[in-house]
Amino acid sequence: MAFPVVESTATTNRTAAETTSPILHPATVSANALLVAIVRATVVGAIGWPADWTELIENSADASDDVTAVAYKVAVGSEDGTTFDVTHGSGKMAAIVYSITGAEAPATQAPQLSAVATGTSTAPDPASLSPTGGAKDYLWLWLGGWEGEQTSPPASSPTNYTTPLGANTGTGGVVATNCRVGSARRTLNAVSENPPSWTISVSDDWTAWTMAVHPAGLTAVFDTIRSIWHVRTALADTLRPIYNVRAALADTLRSVWHVRAVLGDTVRAIWHTRTALADTSRSIWNVSVALGDTVRPIWNVRAALGDTVRPIWNVRFALGDTLRSIWNVTTPVADTVRAIWNVTTARGDTVRPIWHVRAALGDTIRSVWHVRAAVSDTVRAVWRVTTALGDTIRPIWRVRFALGDTLRPGWNVRAALADTVRAVWHVRVPVADTARLVWHVTTPLGDTVRAIWHVRFALSDTLRPVWNVRFALGDTTRAVWRVRVPIADTLRAIWHVTTRLGDPLQLPWRVRALAGDTLSPVWNVRANAFDTLRAVWHVTTFFSDTLQARWAVRFLVGDIVRPVWGVRAALWDTVRAVWKVIANVPGAILTRHYLTTNVRTRQFLTALVTVAYRPTLTVRTAHRGE
Repeated sequence: MAFPVVESTATTNRTAAETTSPILHPATVSANALLVAIVRATVVGAIGWPADWTELIENSADASDDVTAVAYKVAVGSEDGTTFDVTHGSGKMAAIVYSITGAEAPATQAPQLSAVATGTSTAPDPASLSPTGGAKDYLWLWLGGWEGEQTSPPASSPTNYTTPLGANTGTGGVVATNCRVGSARRTLNAVSENPPSWTISVSDDWTAWTMAVHPAGLTAVFDTIRSIWHVRTALADTLRPIYNVRAALADTLRSVWHVRAVLGDTVRAIWHTRTALADTSRSIWNVSVALGDTVRPIWNVRAALGDTVRPIWNVRFALGDTLRSIWNVTTPVADTVRAIWNVTTARGDTVRPIWHVRAALGDTIRSVWHVRAAVSDTVRAVWRVTTALGDTIRPIWRVRFALGDTLRPGWNVRAALADTVRAVWHVRVPVADTARLVWHVTTPLGDTVRAIWHVRFALSDTLRPVWNVRFALGDTTRAVWRVRVPIADTLRAIWHVTTRLGDPLQLPWRVRALAGDTLSPVWNVRANAFDTLRAVWHVTTFFSDTLQARWAVRFLVGDIVRPVWGVRAALWDTVRAVWKVIANVPGAILTRHYLTTNVRTRQFLTALVTVAYRPTLTVRTAHRGE
């Protein structure tokens, strides 16, 4: 438990006679806080409270004509700095109001007052108070009121009490028309309290009480924990859509980033392809240049050969023209010779010299023809060389043209790739802008989520001690279960033994019945213990270390575990008694039954009797000897 805490106070000084007085609430009033008020009016008459206030006492027993009353109320939470009206007889009034948190709910335990104490002196002294429930972390209030115009609050505090408060009606009119109320407080864990007197500046008629404000019990703790849990649930509900939005934005950003990565990979691949094509084009161009350099000297040789062949060809043409002229000459000469031959047929001797001339002309023509054939062979050889050179040069030029055709689509692909890269780059720019916008949107959401997440961690830190208590209860439950297992195994073994012994032995049947009767309450005790532990388990889920309920849980668990250990001891006592019953089975009966059972039963009973009752073996041995 923890001491109740005064969160704020208020004083009201009504210096004019009236029948309805507005009383000021404290500046800070929490929901479910306990409001305690003491009022004193300067005229005897009933004091009327609002409907939501409960009057503890109203007393006018001192020698003055004043009336003093004490009341309380459970705050709604909206009373901060407001007022409530109290009715009384026509006169002045003074009041003090406390706002107290951590107090027990009045429905469970209202604040308690001592018997009223009255007197006429300078030392108002309230009576002793022994609150219900014994020693607790109480908040003790010194409450009193007196007639007159004394210093307010009194100059000093009662011994061991602090924070004195005072309210008064002023000093207008005669002394008897004025009054004062005073209060002080202390926290103390005790069975009872008897506050000391409080010295006032002028002797007069007074009334005083001792009040005990009980600390919050488990109900208030549960309410507080439930409120915290509701706050945590509301925060989780708030966090969930934000987290979903953040997840959706993250997915969108991831998709955009993947698109950007794919575009980047595409651009990179295109760029690598462009580079490879450029390298290929460069290599082809270098080959083309090298082929050009190779073809150029061959072409120059061909040109030189052409220049060489050209004059030879011209000579051939000239020789052809000469031969054509000679042939043209030989045609009329042949005609002449033919005519002469015809003449020589008759005139042989006359024609013979002419024939010799013809033979000489034929030899001349034959020589010219041989020259022409030699020139033709030379020209043919030269032509064959040029043809071979042309055949050599032709595939080189074809390769060059083929390389040009290969290079031309490569350059076209390069231009198309450059256009594609340019288009992809233009696409990447708005994608990057979109990703940047998404990033800027997610940044404030991330900050919001981070703040809510920190609140969640703080709540987890608050509830962690409760879970630790719950785990401790789990360990205790597990230990009780482990105790039950060997006891159940022992009773099961006894059950098997009695089953084996059968009808010939009535005493083992009694042991069996005893074991069964013992096992049932054991299971009942175990079930009750587990039901109790389960209830404690549910209770502990509401505790929090910040509410100082941890020690209460510890004591409660100790009270529950202690009878469980008592049950464990009782179970062991029962098992021991059953064991002794087995041990006291007469050796002769066991021996006869041993002689009538099979080998496995004999082995089982031998082991059981050896452990349970060694003297029985002596009897069995003696019996066998007889």
